[in-house]
Amino acid sequence: VTVTLRTLDQLLAQPSPALWNLNVPNIATLPRTALARVGRRTPSQPVQALLSPKGGQLFWLGYGGDTLLDAGTDMALIDEGYATVSPITIDRTDHAALHNLANHFAA
Repeated sequence: VTVTLRTLDQLLAQPSPALWNLNVPNIATLPRTALARVGRRTPSQPVQALLSPKGGQLFWLGYGGDTLLDAGTDMALIDEGYATVSPITIDRTDHAALHNLANHFAA
């Protein structure tokens, strides 16, 4: 809680971005906080379509993939005992592809 409150005070004073990813490791000592890029995982197991006991369809999401501890990522720093902060964007657009395809779909 202390790390979260201390970090929130710093983040709320910033003009942007408005979306942050804060990770705090479950350790006994108060961790230092580091700015980090978001890490990656190997692909997860595939989604399985199943029938529930009542006959309805449900989807079981596969277990997450293995954590890749790339240097400078939140996952690597958490593994080293740091709390991490990553600025997040929700625009998942591939801007390079959008630009490259613009002539094919001219309005």
